[in-house]
Amino acid sequence: KIATRYEDIFRVQQGHDVYEFLPREIHKGLAVKHLDNNHPGYFPLFLGDDLTDNFAFKVINQLNGLAIQVGDCIKDSVAGYQINKVDDTFDLVQAYIDSKLN
Repeated sequence: KIATRYEDIFRVQQGHDVYEFLPREIHKGLAVKHLDNNHPGYFPLFLGDDLTDNFAFKVINQLNGLAIQVGDCIKDSVAGYQINKVDDTFDLVQAYIDSKLN
């Protein structure tokens, strides 16, 4: 009920087993934009397993980066790719490191 009283400045965001009460204009996509603006030349990559990660996935896609959903908790994901479980992220990172070393 309190969320509707302040909905002009706050939003309620449902995550995996959580509800977040956040300032309306703050989300993970803004953090990705900030990193990209302050560190040009890096390849944008974001892995996430929660509905709240869609904000970052959208920005990563706009930057022609790599947005990867981990698991299948996000039913309406905008990530371009999906891996099955957290352990697969370690394999992905190791494969990337190996490709850069060779």
